[in-house]
Amino acid sequence: IINLWNQIRWLAARPEFHLLGNHLFVNAKALLFGCAFFGLDERSTIYRKALKILNAELEEQFLNDGAHFELSPMYHSLAMEDLLDLYQLAPSLPMSFPKDKILEKYTKGMYWLSYMKYDNQEFAHFNDCANGIALNYNDLIEYAVKIGIEHQVVQSIDYNHFTDSGFAVLKKNDIHLINDIGKVGPDYLPGHAHADTLSFELAIKGQRIIVNSGTSEYGMSNERLRQRSTAAHSTIEVDGKSSSEVWSGFRVARRASVDVLDEKIDENYFLLSAEHDGYKRLTQQPIHKRYWKVSTGKLEIKDEVSGYGNSINLRYYLHPEVIVIQNLSEVVLSTSSGILLKFESDKVIKVEKSTYHDEFGVIKNNSCLLITGTTPFTCNVKMIWNN
Repeated sequence: IINLWNQIRWLAARPEFHLLGNHLFVNAKALLFGCAFFGLDERSTIYRKALKILNAELEEQFLNDGAHFELSPMYHSLAMEDLLDLYQLAPSLPMSFPKDKILEKYTKGMYWLSYMKYDNQEFAHFNDCANGIALNYNDLIEYAVKIGIEHQVVQSIDYNHFTDSGFAVLKKNDIHLINDIGKVGPDYLPGHAHADTLSFELAIKGQRIIVNSGTSEYGMSNERLRQRSTAAHSTIEVDGKSSSEVWSGFRVARRASVDVLDEKIDENYFLLSAEHDGYKRLTQQPIHKRYWKVSTGKLEIKDEVSGYGNSINLRYYLHPEVIVIQNLSEVVLSTSSGILLKFESDKVIKVEKSTYHDEFGVIKNNSCLLITGTTPFTCNVKMIWNN
């Protein structure tokens, strides 16, 4: 007990303000666990410090649309677990403890997560994200029930544009489409950001089809840098550069800024378009504009990149379970669940071998559909699946 008390005192004197984000939040959580264990209340400096950090970070880290501000579904799930850990401490802490605020953040956060996870409980791979680290959605619900939180997350609408976190999600009938049309992360804390602007993921009838490449390691390696780069995501790379300048293990220099141009949805039709300026630092200052159009059994994507003479690599990464059959005029994608999807383009499609990383330390073989060109560049793609 003396050792635990000394650790609490040591942490209270050294919260990780130099790291901020999830580090600082779990510092506050640990201190509050210590307060509950040792019976500390408002008279305690440790309790007052922990409460001050908690109240500030609840407002800072949990956005109005429900997302955790580091914009990673994995870190979001970890934050949901932190909120549940804190909620169940309430009977052991003073009345000033913000139990209701914690429940509010958790409830909104679970709504966001319900759109950012797939039917098989895998997370969408945006920014640093891997399966097997954080609790999945169902695990979080089960934990909540055990501590007395009885609620059901209802996905009440087909299309959510989560404007604070910058994700546009269409989940309707047999399609689950997630588009990244926001910032890479907090301006002062983009350590878990990837250069994935205007990338997207697609699942059809619960089967994942188009993916981003995921995250298998941290550190300072070339592989870490590659996994954060635009080249590892289902979007456009210009002149071999990333849309945001990811560097080192957890750093970002110049970042892409996104403008949403149009969004429309009705019973049988969906349209979203956006552009980003992440490549304006390059020769000719190219702008990437992308359109997504969904109708029954079909997804159409149009990419436009301005400029002159810039090299273009347009990539669509496929889930490892997707089998590729390439004919002269088209590519057919098939899955073990019986989904057939025709992938058509007005440009030549190359099929390349690649790797996919859905867990830390895991490398899986997959395929990448590659389309190349030079600016001014326009490419139309259609994905048509069996109903």
